This record gives sequence, structure tokens and C-alpha cells, in this order.
Amino acid sequence: MLAAVARARVRQSFKIWSYDLRLFRWFYKEYEEQRESPHHNYASEATIAIPDTFKCIRLETFPSKTITTNKEQAERMYKQMTTIRRLETVANAMYKAKLVRGFCHLYSGQEAVCVGIHAAMRPSDHLITAYRCHGWCYLMGLKPVEILAELAGRESGCQRGKGGSMHMYNKRFYGGNGIVGAQVPLGAGIGLH
Repeated sequence: MLAAVARARVRQSFKIWSYDLRLFRWFYKEYEEQRESPHHNYASEATIAIPDTFKCIRLETFPSKTITTNKEQAERMYKQMTTIRRLETVANAMYKAKLVRGFCHLYSGQEAVCVGIHAAMRPSDHLITAYRCHGWCYLMGLKPVEILAELAGRESGCQRGKGGSMHMYNKRFYGGNGIVGAQVPLGAGIGLH
């Protein structure tokens, strides 16, 4: 009986070892390919292809499946995303320290959504959103200090400390709403105006 258990353990160890060996070979192959390729790309533009995974339904033409961006646009968008992440990290720390009264709905992990949409907006476009609006507040012109002061209920906040996390607004930005879906009819009205 003990010999059978020992053989089973040896076989199991061999399976794990052979898997580890295959994994090592795969990593080594990837490493070799990366080592042979140039480490840095100094191109001033990059074209990104979108995978062909969506169906075109009731559209005469499908939007372009390639996007071209330059270094300045990419750096600006990266800076915006990192600023929003840092803003949300500070807001989270303030909330945990009980400096924020009420709810604090963070935008962490969704920074690329608002930055990408904002990059596609025209300067004359108007915007309304739901309750996760800190990132949008920053992109629509509010300073991070004003947003954090608003979260803390300070007079120096963008709404003089009365709006809190969900009710901030600015020019062409009609704020967030605490009720899920409340921005839809308001947005339709703003769009028709």
C-alpha cells in the first residue's frame, strides 16, 4: 500500500515538474524573442487595431477599426488617467479616515473610460453622468483640490461643500446623480436643448 502511494506521489511530482519545465521553456522562448527585438520604439505615431468581434447591426457603415494616436495625445491621456487614479486614492484615504461624510463612490479602475470618451468629445459637448463622477469632474475642468475639498465638505469645494461625492457640476458638466439611471432622462433633455 505504501509503495503505491509513493509511486502516485512520484507520478504527481513528475507531472508538476514536467509542467514547470514546459512553462519555463515557454517563458524562455518569450524572453529570447523579446531580447532579439528592439527594446524601445521611438515612433511618433502608433496605429491600434480594434479586434473584429462586434457585429454591425442597422448601421450603413461600421466605424473605423483602427485608431491612430501620436505621442502627445498618448502622454496627455496617460497623465489624465494617472491624475484621476491619484485623486481617487486620496479620496479613498480621506473616506477611510472619516473625513468624507456620506457615500464616496470611487472611479478607480475606470479611468480609461472617461479619458477615452473625453478625448472623442468636441469642446462644445455637454455631459451628465451617474454617481461615480470624480474623474469626469476633473476632466471637465475642476481642479483636484476643489474636488477633494468638496468631498470633505469644505467651503472651498466646487459646490461650497454642499454637493458631496455625487453632486458636483461645472460649465457644460451637469454633474452626477445619486439615483441610478436618473441621468438618462436629464441627458435626453440636455441633448434636445
